[in-house]
Amino acid sequence: MMSDMLRRIRMLLKEHWNTFSYSLSGLILLVLSQSHLDGEHPKVSTAAGIALGMATMWVTTPIPVGVTAMLPLVLYPILGILDGKSVAKCYFSDTHFVFVGSFFLAIAVERVNLHRRIALNLLLLLGVKPRNLLFGFSFATFLLSTCLSNTATAIMVIPLAMAVVDQLERPREEQSCDQEVRGASSEQKEQLSPRAPSLIPGESGSEELVYEVRESLGDRSDSYLGPSSLPVSSDELPHSSDQLLGSAASESDHFRLLHGRGDQSAHRDEEDEIKQGPLAVRLRRTLALGVAYSANIGGVATLIGTPPNLVYAGQFPILFPRGPPVSFSNWFYFSAPYSLLMFLICFAILSLSLSKEPRPEGESAQEKEAMSLETEVLTKEKNSLGKIRREEIIVISHGVVLVVLWFTRTPGILSVGWSQLFSNPTYITDGTAAMLISLSLFLFPKDVERRRQSEEEEDSIQDSQDPLYPPNCPSSPTSTPFPSAPPSSSPPRRILDAEAIKEIPWSVVILLGGGFALAEGSKASGLSSWMAKSLMSLSELEPQVVLLMTILLASLMTECNSNVAATAMLLPIVAELSVGLKVSPMAHMMCATFACSFAFMLPISTPPNAIAFATNAVSARDMLKVGFFLNSIACVALTVYTMWFFKPVYGHDPFQLPWWAVDVEDDDRRAAMSL
Repeated sequence: MMSDMLRRIRMLLKEHWNTFSYSLSGLILLVLSQSHLDGEHPKVSTAAGIALGMATMWVTTPIPVGVTAMLPLVLYPILGILDGKSVAKCYFSDTHFVFVGSFFLAIAVERVNLHRRIALNLLLLLGVKPRNLLFGFSFATFLLSTCLSNTATAIMVIPLAMAVVDQLERPREEQSCDQEVRGASSEQKEQLSPRAPSLIPGESGSEELVYEVRESLGDRSDSYLGPSSLPVSSDELPHSSDQLLGSAASESDHFRLLHGRGDQSAHRDEEDEIKQGPLAVRLRRTLALGVAYSANIGGVATLIGTPPNLVYAGQFPILFPRGPPVSFSNWFYFSAPYSLLMFLICFAILSLSLSKEPRPEGESAQEKEAMSLETEVLTKEKNSLGKIRREEIIVISHGVVLVVLWFTRTPGILSVGWSQLFSNPTYITDGTAAMLISLSLFLFPKDVERRRQSEEEEDSIQDSQDPLYPPNCPSSPTSTPFPSAPPSSSPPRRILDAEAIKEIPWSVVILLGGGFALAEGSKASGLSSWMAKSLMSLSELEPQVVLLMTILLASLMTECNSNVAATAMLLPIVAELSVGLKVSPMAHMMCATFACSFAFMLPISTPPNAIAFATNAVSARDMLKVGFFLNSIACVALTVYTMWFFKPVYGHDPFQLPWWAVDVEDDDRRAAMSL
């Protein structure tokens, strides 16, 4: 009877989920705004109600997360937290244009198929032994995700990895198929002959995988899908990233990811192992996890790698205007070594899990037989790309120039930054460089060599026509039944065109703005200061323990929540807590931002995790077991890494309050709370 009651309650919630979410969020806002959390500052209660109500809507997703992020534009002015102009400025800042410019470059990389060339060359360089395959696919994903969308990278690499693993079973399939082919009719032989799985997008189930993942991701827009190298039918998918990210995730989608895969079982059974072979099963599972985790880890390395990093870049100057500037270079110096360390730890864990499982007799011979096939397939795919084209060189050069501009904008590597060549060096930011490079890609033509080749083919056809007959004469042996079309006078396509603007995930841009608006509202109302005072009991603990607790909290929050939303909600609290405990807010905010990318345990934690889960190679139990271990190591490693390397990079102790944070505490916050 109890089970029937629970089932009815669940069905009722599923049917009225949106109504329940709206009601719960409104109730939280109403109750907290009337609770008088701080008698001296009534705005604290109102700001707390708005923040917690938005957090509830981000978790339950009754509407798209981008729409929820725009609520401060309405609620802050009406409820007296901030004026409308101040809130609106949060939604388009320099950080936003770092994101937009970087994404334009990512679109260009994928349009010219440069990311595929990089991945295939890296795999052929490292070799095709199981451990080498794991390192090759994982490292290729790690490198690509430092500058491209984590999700787009995973969507491109995982089908490639699964198709390569399928070659391990090709000798066994051919052997069994040969026995069936003997004695079969000629019409049946073609059907019985084994076909090698293709790495070309659109074959070997690539489209089904992409569609299933896009359907199941719903609103996990913090790790936007972006432009994918795997084309899917326009009838099946939304026509833009904005439409894709704007659809709210249904409860059934989340349930399917957590507890099953629709009609397919969440756990591999013995029949799968018999059919695929133990080596293929183990390698398929390990590669899927390696690609997913490497995509998450690689995003930490650069400021543009994942949206939570940009949330930090936007919130830190708001909360600490006298603090050091956040730039691509000073983020990279600290985060890249740690990201590389975490990649090596992840590879070691997965490699150990691959080698610890028992290996049946005869499997080494099967590996050797399959390695030549894998190399052959990878070489074939690389050759299908042809020689490096002019537009690929253009995109590579633009990417290199952009990175150089980011690193040399201010004095650091060089004694003088290039921005100092202009009359107002402070006017030039990382967003300026990003837009300069990305906008220039709208000027360069694409497919110039192909157009020239097609023109040469047309000329050769005309030259081959019989001179005794006029062109297109019905009696001519080379004539066609219809006259040839006039030569195309349309201008050549550009590497980036108007369609590229539609591919920008504008929902994520708005979501970033919502996070910045929350930070501004928390500062102006005194909410973050009040929360920090409420947590002052933590001052009795060692500062290293507080840092570890902060990292653990951020890591747990992001497992079942949007990474961007978790970062936006957590950073203002961490900033005020750091000031109250007399430790560096910069160190603690950066560590919390890193930890918001440590989502390794659940399929719904990040889109790369969901993509790995959708391959049917990984069960939720596999991901939880490996992810929990990796999460624990990542949190401890980040604490130790910060203790040792933060001061050499940034020049102040992570467990001491810097001067620029003392001024903010004494002056700016009191002035803001008196508004």
